[in-house]
Amino acid sequence: MLFSIVVGDGSVARFWDYVWCGGVLFKTQFHRLFSLSLLKDGLVSDFWTFGGWNFLWRCGIRGGVETEQLESLMQILTPIQLTSIPNNWSWSLDPSGVFSVSSMRRYIDSISLLISGVGTRWNRNCETACQIWRRLGVWLDVSFPIDPSVSEMFDWIDSLVIVRRHRSILELICMASLWVIWSYRNGVIFSLNKFKKHLLYDTIVDLSFRWFSLRKSKACVSWIDWMCNPLMT
Repeated sequence: MLFSIVVGDGSVARFWDYVWCGGVLFKTQFHRLFSLSLLKDGLVSDFWTFGGWNFLWRCGIRGGVETEQLESLMQILTPIQLTSIPNNWSWSLDPSGVFSVSSMRRYIDSISLLISGVGTRWNRNCETACQIWRRLGVWLDVSFPIDPSVSEMFDWIDSLVIVRRHRSILELICMASLWVIWSYRNGVIFSLNKFKKHLLYDTIVDLSFRWFSLRKSKACVSWIDWMCNPLMT
């Protein structure tokens, strides 16, 4: 994963639905326990009571696979203790844990080279990608180049006469867009279905906001302002 949640007080991450501990998605790894849980949408903090991990089941654990899964789950959870520190997100591509456009660009460049060599065009002959860039253009009130390579995208951004803050935001959104489009394309090719076509735009908006939130910056943008147009802040 490119980013993961660092659990402090457990008030953000969902216990079953987030990869927040042990590098696994609990509802998949421990599917029998998930089916028994009365708190399928519960936060991590909902399972931490009186200084320990506790669960609410719709019926008792019946031995066999259920007991084995509970024992395995507790082996992962036992060393973990919640604190009063708020949750945070950690960026896996930088030792500091802080998102940077440069680290994301290096990553995309590396996988681009592995797939098709230098000069890979990310969206060639892809109507879906063209639709996404047009919709992003409406959101940000800019005219994106269609069918860009990574270098062409950054050359276009460099050519814009905009303030540094907005340039940084635009770079971040472009990188998030390239990443989502690339992941969707590979999902179609290899039947991975990582992203749903009708959710690509929403995924880019959400992902870029989370990446932005990872950056150490005194200037913050609210989720409402981000959805409207972060280049207007």
